[in-house]
Amino acid sequence: MAKSLYSHWVPKGMEKRKAAMNILNLEWSEKMSVGVESIDSDHKKLILLIRELYFAYHLGFGNDEIPPAMLKFIDYTKYHFDSEETLMREKASPMLAFHSEEHRQLIDRVLAISQEKVSGLSDEVFQFLWDWLIHHVLQTDMATFAPSAGKTIMPR
Repeated sequence: MAKSLYSHWVPKGMEKRKAAMNILNLEWSEKMSVGVESIDSDHKKLILLIRELYFAYHLGFGNDEIPPAMLKFIDYTKYHFDSEETLMREKASPMLAFHSEEHRQLIDRVLAISQEKVSGLSDEVFQFLWDWLIHHVLQTDMATFAPSAGKTIMPR
């Protein structure tokens, strides 16, 4: 694996160094485009917020309050999910119930983690967030939005 610009931020002795390097190299790509500009823009922002949260955690925000980066991530995620669901309602999407349930489950999980404050964060949590986002964008969002945007869904 090529050395990341951010490799100096990876804590020494971290068990999940490879996973951490994946998080440090998170980037949006055209393969992730669902063909709806506002949704693609939100996905780009969510990637940046996961990275920001990762850096906030590893730079040692205090244990007395939820890191501001976590609050930004939660707020923006809720905003994004509301935007997607509104668009699905407008298009009478048959995917709305399933999609909304995926959204609710993620928000519940992230809120539970945030209740634990900094102690709820770990490299595994960051890997979960990244895996969830990739799965959701490439499978659920693609199936929901790409066909109506006239985009051909790429086979997995």
